Amino acid sequence: MHILKSMKQRWNNYLKKLGEANTQNFGDQKLDCCSLNRKDQPKVHAAATVRKEDPHD
Repeated sequence: MHILKSMKQRWNNYLKKLGEANTQNFGDQKLDCCSLNRKDQPKVHAAATVRKEDPHD
């Protein structure tokens, strides 16, 4: 059972980090083609991307 709990915790951590990165990249606005294709938006900083977790943690 400990393995399943660990897998669930890792999955939840991944989803949380993915959500934070999406919020940082796109804000809290509704995503649509008009807002995503605008060229005047600032470039996303490399630190805003989600890193892969180390499988040995």
